[in-house]
Amino acid sequence: MLYKLVIDIGDTDVYRGSQEAIAQYGFGPEKRFHCAIAESDETAVGFTIYFPTFSTTRGEPGVYLQDLWVDKPAREKGVANKLLQYVSRASSEQWNATHMTLSVYNDNIKAVKYYQSMGFKIGERERYAALDGASFQGLVGRC
Repeated sequence: MLYKLVIDIGDTDVYRGSQEAIAQYGFGPEKRFHCAIAESDETAVGFTIYFPTFSTTRGEPGVYLQDLWVDKPAREKGVANKLLQYVSRASSEQWNATHMTLSVYNDNIKAVKYYQSMGFKIGERERYAALDGASFQGLVGRC
């Protein structure tokens, strides 16, 4: 399902994920993320990856929704809503999350409209930034 998401959003050129990494970081002794899988008739039709955050501005714990994907035949059947409900409930119960944040590609108009319909405010003030590869390792090396 993760690779289907990568295909849907057009990130096949940067995808480096593996089953081993998912097993190690999501299901190993030190979990780095949580996962929820939606099923219909014992077939996986969607998933979400999420993890705890903390907002210094709010002074409260939150949840970051890293990925949310629903298989095309299952879309517009409430699967995404159920996954969002699950994440909000689980994170609230597990670490007292009070808010949810995520990133959405600007050109994914359908997703932007979906999140807005769910009450998300699409920010104008913040921009997503990433540091990885040699640049990240260079920063690590400066310590």
